[in-house]
Amino acid sequence: MIFIFRQEANEKELNRQKQSFLEWEKKLEEGQARLLEGQKLLNQTEESINQTESALKKMKNDLQAMKKQMEDERSSLQQLEADCSSKLSSVAIREEVCSQHISVWTFLMRYPHASNVVSMNQVIVKKEIALETKEHELILLKEMLSNRERVRYSG
Repeated sequence: MIFIFRQEANEKELNRQKQSFLEWEKKLEEGQARLLEGQKLLNQTEESINQTESALKKMKNDLQAMKKQMEDERSSLQQLEADCSSKLSSVAIREEVCSQHISVWTFLMRYPHASNVVSMNQVIVKKEIALETKEHELILLKEMLSNRERVRYSG
């Protein structure tokens, strides 16, 4: 009887240990499932972060390209502005020369007998105008050179 009693006690202990083991195994499986779910969420988060970083990198590159393009366009516009200014000054000089020629011709038309004096004055005026034109062109060239230097060092 003791033997049966012991055997029943052993079976109860074995069943209790088996039950305990099954509960432990169930908790382990649940923990593994939570761990897998957590890993899945972590992977999704990492993928999202990688996509965001990639998009930010592309935006940064696009922004740098746009900035470079704007700098190039600004430089071109500054050069165009300098060229237009130079051409405008050249037109103003030509206008002055034409105005002086008109004055000389008007004077000759009123006073035909003064053509010898006028022709000498006309030569002098033409030389003065040519000199002024060259001086003005030199000033414009200096300004253009200065503008190019500023553009070069500002870019």
